[in-house]
Amino acid sequence: MISRCKLSDEQCKLFGGLNECSDVEVILQMILRPILDLGHGGAVVVIPNQSESSFSNALESPNGVMNLSLFERAAEHPGACIACHNQDDLTDAFSSQSINRSLQTRGRLAIASGTIGELASVDGCVVLNRDLSVVSFGAKINTTREQAERSEIQFRNARTEAVLDLAALEKEGGTRLRTALWLCKTFPNVIVFVVSQDQNLKVLWSENTTAFAFGPIALRTIPEFV
Repeated sequence: MISRCKLSDEQCKLFGGLNECSDVEVILQMILRPILDLGHGGAVVVIPNQSESSFSNALESPNGVMNLSLFERAAEHPGACIACHNQDDLTDAFSSQSINRSLQTRGRLAIASGTIGELASVDGCVVLNRDLSVVSFGAKINTTREQAERSEIQFRNARTEAVLDLAALEKEGGTRLRTALWLCKTFPNVIVFVVSQDQNLKVLWSENTTAFAFGPIALRTIPEFV
């Protein structure tokens, strides 16, 4: 997002610095909050870019989505914020037009994020790529336990690096968590956010030979971005 807008460090400081400008945690909260609030449960799967064909059997979905990209909306919002703080032309700084543009881009980002969260209310999971573009929703994870067992990827304790028993991890949740575990153990570079019906959030991700699972994780009660 920062490179797309060609923002300098000094420009980013105008609204909190690089950490606040590109706070992915805030965007993820915007996606996950509707899933938690609906009390239905759901899952969001993030797969590597250009990998849709590799997951065609593992993630079965009849519901493709086009032109719903958080990347585009997330990239335009900082640019609009910078326009409000334009130090080169003070006559335009904080003009009603630039302020409205900033509010509009923030609103589009909020609406798009909320829409993705609401798509998770459909049975199945929402699939995104690393550019935060929606690939599909209502997807079914078809990865089997047998496939997971054959994989060289191992779940490990993030602190001690000890190998974790898959069967023990499976007992920590229901069907959503089990299939998410199998998916992450079978495929590298996958991230899965699993929300249970009792509103517990768990996060799983995989690397080339290692996978990790965390949770339950609490989202902040009051969202920073409205």
